[in-house]
Amino acid sequence: MIDVLTKNTQTRRVAPNDGATTTFTLAAGTSDVNSVSVDTLGYGGCQFKVLVGAMASTAVCDIALESSTDNSTFTAVTGGAITQLTDTKDDKVVIIDYPSPAKRYLRLAFNRGTGNTTIDGVLATLYNPTAGATEIHSTVDQRVIVTPGN
Repeated sequence: MIDVLTKNTQTRRVAPNDGATTTFTLAAGTSDVNSVSVDTLGYGGCQFKVLVGAMASTAVCDIALESSTDNSTFTAVTGGAITQLTDTKDDKVVIIDYPSPAKRYLRLAFNRGTGNTTIDGVLATLYNPTAGATEIHSTVDQRVIVTPGN
């Protein structure tokens, strides 16, 4: 029972800009970008954690969840957008959880405007696997489960 959460989820780093798929932070800027997509096949839900970095004075940032059946054409998920971040929200964490996704592929759309916004990282945790314990994703180095009492 102790290791249920760890064994029944798969966490991975997600590149916040699909134009730079091996870069896991998004440098300060105002350009709009989409994250690399996450394939939810074999899982019942997905939770994104966005690590918001520094935001310049007057900066605003919208983050919206998008989905697709073919990993090509994405549309906004109803109820999947956050309340706009302003320059007082730097160094916060934003969580978007989507249990039972209607479409297989998910991504985040970042709309950064007026002042520079940095995204320090994005994590996606897939949960409720349809086929037993999960494997460690290639973006995770180690998974340690500590036995109680040690």
